[in-house]
Amino acid sequence: MTSDPERPAIDHVTQRLSRQFTNLDTTLVARVVWDTYRHFDTHPTRDVVPILVQDAARDRLRVMPAATRTPPHPVRRSR
Repeated sequence: MTSDPERPAIDHVTQRLSRQFTNLDTTLVARVVWDTYRHFDTHPTRDVVPILVQDAARDRLRVMPAATRTPPHPVRRSR
């Protein structure tokens, strides 16, 4: 599926989008990125695939319903 040079680029896309969408679980972000990547499997110009994946995954993440978002972790208070 991924050639050696593409995998680090797609992993980097996942990291960037996880930092942008902190209200979404990182596993969900990774799943959206890799699902989006598979959409471009047959794209003839491999050099731009990571950019296309990032843009398309970002669009999908922006419209994620609230039910898929992870609730904030409770703050632990010391006694």
